[in-house]
Amino acid sequence: MWTISGLKQKAQATLSRGYWKAVLVAFILVFAGGNTNYGSKAASGISSFIMEFAGALTGDSDEFVALLSVGLVIMAFFFVILGVSIAFSLFILSPLVTGCERYFLLSCIQTANVGEMGFAFNKDHYLNIVKITFFKNLYIALWTLLFLIPGIVKSYEYRMIPYILAENPDLDTKEVFELSKIMMDGEKANAFILDLSFIGWAILSIFTCGLLAVFYVAPYEALTDAHLYLVLRQKVVGGPSMNPMQAAMFAGAAAANSNQQYAGQPGMNGQSVQPQSDNNQTYANPFASNENSDSLY
Repeated sequence: MWTISGLKQKAQATLSRGYWKAVLVAFILVFAGGNTNYGSKAASGISSFIMEFAGALTGDSDEFVALLSVGLVIMAFFFVILGVSIAFSLFILSPLVTGCERYFLLSCIQTANVGEMGFAFNKDHYLNIVKITFFKNLYIALWTLLFLIPGIVKSYEYRMIPYILAENPDLDTKEVFELSKIMMDGEKANAFILDLSFIGWAILSIFTCGLLAVFYVAPYEALTDAHLYLVLRQKVVGGPSMNPMQAAMFAGAAAANSNQQYAGQPGMNGQSVQPQSDNNQTYANPFASNENSDSLY
């Protein structure tokens, strides 16, 4: 059983070990995960044009032809910009988000390198990460079209997907979605309350023109989410209920006993994980190597 205060204490301890790197990665994560309002501005402009176009239908024919020509150019430009934005988000930003999440996961366990942000661009698993992220966003969008609430619920159900991909990027789409569903089962309301607990920080960030968010809140929240994943992954590590798919994901992690300390276990590239000052954490090292596995870990 996890608590909000417990996660935040671990996040603060992790942040203190690598503050400036965490600030940099969090800044990039916010940029990569954010969205622009270009679409809404373009939609507003198109709606205004439609009103003028409708008015021109009852007016001079030359004005109608001129507006029609301008309208076709604007629509073409809009769809080109929209296509480029979607492609940039899908093929550049979404893998970058996975790399940032990988950095924060590693930071919770051992000293991490900022270069981990480029992890998802490895040719061996780049397309798989892009594909799964695309379906994640698509499903959330489709559920949101039904009603707002189902979309929010699904966004929490799929919340662990970037972290799962950061740990093992070679799982197929069905496996990743199923694992995230298992981890978030019974945890959605708690995760929502965890998000609400940062509202005060968000308000304070407004009064500092975003400086507080950049230099503290963003990395603090990102590390809290990473620690949440490391706690929830214990729901599928070991035990008689772990199926082959789950075993494949966590191959090489600490055995079925989820209380085993991570310190001293093999880490990235076979290097030993060095215990940190807050080594009262009890989750297993997700980056333990396994020579018999196809995983990069």
